Amino acid sequence: MKLSRTTALILAAGCAAPAFAQDSVSRFVTGLPGDANTEFTSGQAFVVDLVPFTTRSNTTFGIAPIAKASKTSSTFFTSLVSAQAISRSVLTGVAPAAGSYSVWNTPGQGINTTNNNAPGSTTAPASTAQFAFAAAEFDGQPNSIFGGIANFDPADPTRLYVKRVIAATNRADGSTTLGTAAIGLGAVDAHGNVAFRADGNSQTGVGVVTGNNIFRVSMAARNNATVNQITSAGAADAAASVRIVNASTVTHSVPNILPQDEGGPAYFGPNFDNQISRGSAAGVFTSNAAHLPAGFLQHRGSMAYSKQVLLGTPGAVGTAAVYVRAGTSGPIDTIALFDVDAAGNPVGTPRAVSLPASAFTTGLNDALDPRVNPFVVRQFDHYQSQTAFQGGVSQVAIGKDQQGRILIAATAYEEQPFFPAPGLTNPYNAIIVGRLDTPASAPVWNLAVWNDVSSLSGKPIRDENGTQIGRMGGLFEVTGGSPIGPSMSAPAIDSVGNIWFVGVGVFDELAGPNPDNALFRAVYDPSAASPVYTLEAVVDTGNVFAGANSGLNWQLRFIEIADSNSVSSGTFFSQNVAQDGFAGIDVSGLDTMDPRTNGGVILSAGIIYDRDGDGQFDDPVVGGSPSGSVDEEYNVLLYIANITADADPCAAADYNGDTEVDIQDFLDFFGDYGPCEFQITPCPDALFDVDRYNPDGFVDIQDFLGFFDIFGQCS
Repeated sequence: MKLSRTTALILAAGCAAPAFAQDSVSRFVTGLPGDANTEFTSGQAFVVDLVPFTTRSNTTFGIAPIAKASKTSSTFFTSLVSAQAISRSVLTGVAPAAGSYSVWNTPGQGINTTNNNAPGSTTAPASTAQFAFAAAEFDGQPNSIFGGIANFDPADPTRLYVKRVIAATNRADGSTTLGTAAIGLGAVDAHGNVAFRADGNSQTGVGVVTGNNIFRVSMAARNNATVNQITSAGAADAAASVRIVNASTVTHSVPNILPQDEGGPAYFGPNFDNQISRGSAAGVFTSNAAHLPAGFLQHRGSMAYSKQVLLGTPGAVGTAAVYVRAGTSGPIDTIALFDVDAAGNPVGTPRAVSLPASAFTTGLNDALDPRVNPFVVRQFDHYQSQTAFQGGVSQVAIGKDQQGRILIAATAYEEQPFFPAPGLTNPYNAIIVGRLDTPASAPVWNLAVWNDVSSLSGKPIRDENGTQIGRMGGLFEVTGGSPIGPSMSAPAIDSVGNIWFVGVGVFDELAGPNPDNALFRAVYDPSAASPVYTLEAVVDTGNVFAGANSGLNWQLRFIEIADSNSVSSGTFFSQNVAQDGFAGIDVSGLDTMDPRTNGGVILSAGIIYDRDGDGQFDDPVVGGSPSGSVDEEYNVLLYIANITADADPCAAADYNGDTEVDIQDFLDFFGDYGPCEFQITPCPDALFDVDRYNPDGFVDIQDFLGFFDIFGQCS
């Protein structure tokens, strides 16, 4: 892997007192074994401080390793990370998940009772914002779901209070390498409910699960003294776990979740009979084809979810989406949108949003940065190979812009004779975005991100002045050809319509073009006639960050896109990005470039700590053998988010804008809310202000509850 330029990012003196998460290193300066805990240690609570950094377009975000993968082998520092997710919502006014949190600021301290020196402790504020995250991890047969619940004070967003939880695992202890379940993530909500699938594929332990199983586990309710092993008998921590689908003979794909904050938690997801399955109680679920638009017979891939009700169906809490096609063969050219209620049931009439026929003949192009040769679509993809069983969720991204228009995005492969169908390693890729002014409107399509590896050209990457500093490239430009592709992950849509994804950037350096895997934000222009985007490189391999609390630098070494034969389950999918803005604030008036439009991003990455401080990041394990380096290498989940403090957390409660939060705000709110809620009079002017407390496109009790929650805290 070729590394990019090194960017050292050091916290200035005088910052808040440092703390430390799993950004830690062992007290032993020996390389292995490191300080990651096994998957049998759960419930650790610790503090992490985000360090500020600037993107290549000079936008400031914060970054930190929010959690390490578990240690399952004596020859590696951590297991491998597969699919990951962050909650769609960011809750506000929530008590922290733990009473006390470990905190430290010295190399060697941490939460491993054997390999770290003891940390100090602190408490979190009484009222916080909250999100949750989760990931699947594996190392041969050992396979687990780990994650956590994270709280922060919107007035001090650089500090996270994290409770790391092992939601489920397939071993009772480390005495055997044999597993009882192959586990694939799913999704997570902001309360810490995780949905995942399990089967017995390639597992040989005692009590291997049979058939297809869907579990939901509450990380908040986990008895962390119990190893929550998944076996044929169910989950060991029964009080925190629900087995919704039990040994079904119908193949089920990785699930999504209807969040608890929207009436759930409930599971919903696709099966291989082209049905949507959904349920919340043990062994109770419904399966039918109610999600398929008229004339469509099949679906492909996992199901996306947006907390926004895109089609406007009364009684819906959000909208889901999945690839569909009309026949039993041919290209995937259509995305189905369907509103869902709190139980995961499709409600209203599903909508089919199809690419134009010309996309497959003359091709599509980018209205902002045209491709020399239009992109001739083979089909929407990233749904094949192992993704149905291991994730991620989902190949499709859906959301709204600040004008209320629907946005739909997915990654397509180009029709190329060098990569005949199915062509799962095809490096010619593009992210295609459709925009609908109303639920009934015809979509306007644009090629938002693209490459053309034949001509070594691609969508320009720009700095803050609009100057081109690189281009999108092909994966083989990084790997040398193994794997050769694909070159882009699935997209994710944030609170204002920006597209986040992982891809290959070929950056203009003094020494020449420098290809790196990178995380990108494609910044949306809502004023354009079609959905056009300007490309910003957020982080890329080779970047170096100064640990806020370890006193050690760590280098971003690996961001995954593809495995040996297809897109990797460990890359980026649509639920790697929260759909709320920072701390749930109103984003309607923000510029799309504003970092506060980002409610949080989870990115799987490989990092190396410069443990001996020699300025080198030497791989301590090569081919499964120690290299002699004392540096430490971990697979982690990186959290990237806004760190600009909310100057006035109560600003949203000042409904009438008189700079005071008092009873008049409540009276003015209710004066607008009442006619809207009960439809006494039309309310086009009031709708915007009332609906911003639960921006789902219509006014209901959730808007009142959203306002009353913040008003009650601030009045």
